[in-house]
Amino acid sequence: MELAEGGSVASLVTRSGAQPAVEIATQVDGILDALEAAHGAGIVHRDLKPENVLIDRNERWRLTDFGIAHGPGSNERHGGTGTPEFAAPEQLMGEAQGASVDLFALGAIIAYTITGRPPFGTGDARIIVARQLKSDWDLQDVPAPLTPFLQRALAPQAETRFADAAEMRSAWHAALDELQDDAERGQWWWRWLGGS
Repeated sequence: MELAEGGSVASLVTRSGAQPAVEIATQVDGILDALEAAHGAGIVHRDLKPENVLIDRNERWRLTDFGIAHGPGSNERHGGTGTPEFAAPEQLMGEAQGASVDLFALGAIIAYTITGRPPFGTGDARIIVARQLKSDWDLQDVPAPLTPFLQRALAPQAETRFADAAEMRSAWHAALDELQDDAERGQWWWRWLGGS
């Protein structure tokens, strides 16, 4: 694999703080492309987190570390796996895990990248999973048009999340379009009210 000179998404947020959603839009698309390819081949990553998304010299995000991935046809259960701050509740509880766990994790990474903190906090996995099951997420600094997208991505039940990476991509684009529309409306009103 080529050298990822830009570090990881974790180091980006540590170094530069929260990132505007529009700045990461294309990179999220790239990760969704990677997940669509992996899931199409029957592979579930199961450890998607900011440290496993590396950034190359062209600032493209690269999905890495398939060390605990499930292969085609595998639906075995294990003890809790993944990194608690980014793992889906069914993963933390050792239940059957499908492609939805990766989409949940990507939602958590998006929230982390645009707020600077994991959406369910840090610390003990039992506390995190309790927050997940109650939909007790911290999306306080998320722009309003992106909140419904992230709430669906981070839903406690797998069946209420996005069906697949393609559906998540469509919803991501729709949320970004709404964000852009809000920004343009805001600029228009600012100019109308005499702003510069």
